[in-house]
Amino acid sequence: MQRGSFLNPALAAIISLEKKYQKKAGLTVLPRNTIFSVLELMDKKIHQLWFIPENKEERDQILQKVRQYLSEKKLFPPLSLKELESQTNIFLSQTSLPEAYKNWIIVLINNELWRDTISSIPYRRRIFFLPQCMRANQCKGEFDEMGLLCAECGHCVMGEIQAKAEELGYAVLIAEGTTFVTSFLTKGKCDAVIGVSCLETLQRAFPYMVSQATPGIAIPLYKDGCKDTKADIDWVWDALYLKKSQEKEAISLDKIQKELNSWFLLDGLINLLGRPSREAEKIALAWLSKSGKRWRPLLSIAVFHTLSYKKEYPTFLKKIAIAVECFHKASLIHDDIEDEEEYRYEEIALHKQYGIPIALNVGDYLIGLGYKLLSSCGLEPEKILRMFQVASQSHLALCLGQGEELSWRKKNLPLPVLEVISIFQEKTAPAFSVALILGALAANAGENICQVLEKYSESLGIAYQIQDDIHDFVQEKKHLSLYRPSLFLSIAWEKASEESKSLLLSPESWSENEEKIQEILGNKEIEKMAKNLKEEYIEKAYQSLCSLENIELKQLLYRVLGKIIMN
Repeated sequence: MQRGSFLNPALAAIISLEKKYQKKAGLTVLPRNTIFSVLELMDKKIHQLWFIPENKEERDQILQKVRQYLSEKKLFPPLSLKELESQTNIFLSQTSLPEAYKNWIIVLINNELWRDTISSIPYRRRIFFLPQCMRANQCKGEFDEMGLLCAECGHCVMGEIQAKAEELGYAVLIAEGTTFVTSFLTKGKCDAVIGVSCLETLQRAFPYMVSQATPGIAIPLYKDGCKDTKADIDWVWDALYLKKSQEKEAISLDKIQKELNSWFLLDGLINLLGRPSREAEKIALAWLSKSGKRWRPLLSIAVFHTLSYKKEYPTFLKKIAIAVECFHKASLIHDDIEDEEEYRYEEIALHKQYGIPIALNVGDYLIGLGYKLLSSCGLEPEKILRMFQVASQSHLALCLGQGEELSWRKKNLPLPVLEVISIFQEKTAPAFSVALILGALAANAGENICQVLEKYSESLGIAYQIQDDIHDFVQEKKHLSLYRPSLFLSIAWEKASEESKSLLLSPESWSENEEKIQEILGNKEIEKMAKNLKEEYIEKAYQSLCSLENIELKQLLYRVLGKIIMN
């Protein structure tokens, strides 16, 4: 439940009292002390509905019930908020506990799912957060830009907790709100978070923890406010000391990216592929070395590292990653020709530099080079054959999606939203799918994992393309074209009046009617619908991972969504 939902009852109560006073005493303004009394009453009411049992024995009993419930389930973290809500509803139904406990139970379930993972993470890679509101009235600590500098004066338990946490190796922060928590999460400064907080703050921080797939344990304050707040200190100590003898460190996507970028320097490519002697080779390698996000080879490496539990970069992995980028860079050359693009990577597009025939030939060469790298990577023949099957199926799907787009251009009509989504899936998802599956096959993954990765890629690709549309139109203010699938144009078309549709069908007159076009396309409702669709496919990506029992892989794929789309 959210506090905002109680503002209307509070106002209604005040208005009702105002009317009462106006009738009885002829007053036009409610007395100040009466308003404060109503607000104080409503604050207590709100706090009760963010309900945590105040009885310690009851809290401990419910925690044991949560543990018993999860022991009978086959759940593997991370879980999305919708999944956590679903499990919480089932738990509440089975235990007949009050609905008011829901937010608290969500936290408990999430905590328990992550306990085992957190226990294997080194203390030095964990962050411990405490709220400033737990300090005593006699606190002698001082504040800086990061929060409270505990003086360990002994007036509250925070000094003891901080001293022990730092002795173990934790980074400790005593601060309020979500700002510092989200900053640490989005910058990848930790592998796990343990903290004490009110439910409201936890609710705000949760989306960031999901997007980073950060293992976390939160001990909610059962009495919150600005002072005299209280938490279960025995739960704090229990979480603090969680430890396994065998430690694991999370895969660092930033470290992989740094290593990967060095392979695509021209010298790095020459070291692996040999010095080019012919013009087509020189152009192809120069194009391959062009900057870009390189998400796809990053995914191949990250999946291999996660499933193989190895962090090395053997030659076969380098060849697979570069092959994936060859396929992607070839598709960009062909796309730019078909879409009549002028620029790529903020430079003149390849076909504009060398002409269409040479650009086509370079694209074809890169496809051939990709298959050559796969065939010579050094893995077992049956594994290479399976990789060929995956890559060729990806090429076929991509070409079919592009074919649908090229055929539609002749119709001179905006596509329905569902057809735009279908093209997004066929054009974008295969590149993600081939990258993920090739990395998985290199690590000896079974077909069940490959199937999950394929399903996940469908939603990832669609969400990625929707995000690209939102970025282009809303942030970059790029003009839409009737000749390219655009979610914004399709939504605008479905919502437009007949007069607006007539204008949308005449792109040659858009410049003359720019103000009207911007009014049609700039409707905030269109942007909202696009963002809602993006969230829908992000959730579908999460749902596609429900059957995945490999926690490290599931965690990685959540983080991929956060890094590529949600951030």
